[in-house]
Order: sequence, then structure tokens, then C-alpha cells
Amino acid sequence: MTAALPPFRVAHAAADHWGTAAKGCLEGLGAVGDANLGILYATQGLADDLPSILTFLRETTRIVHWLGASAPGILAGDGEYRRAKALAVMTGILPEELFRLFVGQDGGLDGGFRVTHADLGGLTTPDPTAPAFFLPGDVGAFVSSPRIAGVVAADPVSGLWLSSELPLAVGITQGCTPIGAVEPVTKAEGLVIKEIGGRSALAALKAAAGDLIARDLTRARGYIHIAAMDRPGYRVHAILGVDPLRGWLTTAGPLPVGAEVTFVRRDASAAQDDLGRMTDTVKRRLGARAPRAALYFANAARGVHMFGREGAETAAIRAGLGGVPLIGCLGGAEIFGGRVHGHSGVLVALG
Repeated sequence: MTAALPPFRVAHAAADHWGTAAKGCLEGLGAVGDANLGILYATQGLADDLPSILTFLRETTRIVHWLGASAPGILAGDGEYRRAKALAVMTGILPEELFRLFVGQDGGLDGGFRVTHADLGGLTTPDPTAPAFFLPGDVGAFVSSPRIAGVVAADPVSGLWLSSELPLAVGITQGCTPIGAVEPVTKAEGLVIKEIGGRSALAALKAAAGDLIARDLTRARGYIHIAAMDRPGYRVHAILGVDPLRGWLTTAGPLPVGAEVTFVRRDASAAQDDLGRMTDTVKRRLGARAPRAALYFANAARGVHMFGREGAETAAIRAGLGGVPLIGCLGGAEIFGGRVHGHSGVLVALG
């Protein structure tokens, strides 16, 4: 049904005023034709203007259905924006009966995927065990406010439902390499891990990370993380604090007693290899179909911080998928399979 539909269009622009950025995006898009879906991301410098931007784009393009958000960073094509005031816009055609925008937990239909934007401010320490917060088919990111799902959405969860009848493929890539053994959490309270494998959590960290980290714990900050095994993969949580006297670790997400964990380190080389693996997997799942559009949600710690230059990550994805139009954002945490991940990248490709 979608084989004859054209690829989506994508454009991005940076400017001091939202009107200039929005007009720049319109010029980059060219004629939107019969497009019935628009996707819009803004850096935080334009967050307060997002309702005005939405109104302008809706009236100018005549596209009614818009999905979007402000975020710590935005991605479009090979562009990556963080500090600049910038916009990214994508437009395209989907059969009306095979998608819908939703606000709130009852926004999904049986089957398919939900491209989900969650409120970063509403859940500052994402709990992947929270009941009914996400659905099993959810993919997406924790972003900033405001968020758009047709209108500016106040609910903590909103986004775009896509029917399973659409040719879709999703994948996840990790930015870390496991180090040390897999051991159970043996004592924990909330976000504080007290013991791992019967010894203090700090002793387990030092054993896994080696002498250099053991001598100077500040070296671990932003480099060494802890991961909960979620076979066949794992979910990464940042280590937010260390109590050297009691040997406790504070993490970005709760890891209860009995959870199997390992320590991981940020590794640009391994991340590059895994990025290629994810792209190859998504391409294989689409079969002979050339992707018409791609959405990519990456952790704000990735991008230029991990790969050394702006746009390197999205350029690799686009090259692997044949130059696909791509849009996305850099957020505080990622959603894949209804679970919350950290330091990862989540790819959605539409054939």
C-alpha cells in the first residue's frame, strides 16, 4: 500500500528568531505536496516559541497532523544542533487509517508501534519497572517541554501510533562496552546500591574498573556506568554519586535486590561498530524496501561527545540506509521495547 508513496522530506535551520528558522526550513522542504504528517523538533533555545512555530507551519503547509518536541539537541540529515537556536522539520505521506497522534496512556491500538515522547521534567529518574508507564511497542525518548501531538500536549506521555500494517523496522545501539563480571545486587534501597555480589558496590566498581579508577574516582564520572542485564542486551544507568565511606553508589535508575548487573565503560570504537550492526539489522528487517524516512533518538551524551564531530552518528546511519531522510533528537533517556535505556540510540525506519 505504501510502496508507491514518495520519500519524506527533511530540512533544518538555525537562526536567532524562530520565524527566520521556520522559513529556512520551509525553503529547504520545497513543495510539500499531499503530505499529511509533519514532525518538528526544536532546541531548547526555541522551546518557548514552539506553539507559535507549530501554528505557523500548520497554516503555511496545510498539514494538520504534527508530532514534535523541544529537546537538549536535535538531529536532521547530517546536522546536529545543541546550543544554537535551531529547528528540524520532516513532512511526508502516510495512509490516514494507519497512523494517529495520541496523548496519554490510552493512545495505542493493538499492534504496531508508538513513537513516544516522555516528559523529562515529569520523571527525572526514569523507572523502567514503573507499571503501565510505557507499552511494549514504545520507542522514543525523554525530551523537554513543550511537546506536540496534534496540539501542545500536557500529559507526560504523547506521540505517534503507527500501525503494524506499515513496513517498519526498529533497532537499538549501545554506547558502552561491558567490563567485569555479571553479579547480582545483594543490597539496595531506591536509587542507592549498597552491595553487589555480597561486597560493597564501590568495591565491585573498583574491581571491574581497575587501578586507575580505584585511585581516582573522579575519572569514573561520565565514563563508567552500571548496566542491568536485559537479555539479549542490557540497560545502562549513569552513576550519579559515590559514598566512599559506606561504599554505596547512587544510580540514575533503581536496580533492586536480585537484579543482575555489570559495569560498562563508554567506548567510541565499540559504539561505532554497534551503530553499524543496528543499521544493518534494520535494513535487513525492511527487506527489499528502501526506507522512506527514519527517526533517531539518541542520548545527549552521544553525538559529538562520543564520535568526535557533529553529525557523525546520523551520517553513518544515513549511509547505511542509502541516504534516507532522517530526523530526531538528543534526549535524557531512550525508550525501546517499552523499557527505559541510557547512553543508547534508537532507530525507527519506515519503508
